[in-house]
Amino acid sequence: SSATSPRHLAELPLASGAVSTSMTLTPDSLADTPSDIVDPRTGEPVAEAASCVVVHENAADAEGWSTALLAAGRQRAMELLGR
Repeated sequence: SSATSPRHLAELPLASGAVSTSMTLTPDSLADTPSDIVDPRTGEPVAEAASCVVVHENAADAEGWSTALLAAGRQRAMELLGR
C-alpha cells in the first residue's frame, strides 16, 4: 500500500448511539485551505493536523464534543475529559 492510503486503525462496534470525528489538516498537507475549525482563544483556524473521535448516545452531542475538544487542543481536551 502507498503512504497516502488509509489504514484500518481500529474497529468500533456500535449498536446504538453515534460517532463523530472532527479533523484538521495543515495547509502543507492535503488541504489547500485553512481548517474550518477555529480556536476560540485566538479566533484563528486550528493550525495543526489533529483528529478527535467521540462516541456518545446523542449525535448532536458527539458532533459538538468532537469539534470542541479538537479546538481546545490535546492538553486542554484531556483536562476537560478528566472532569
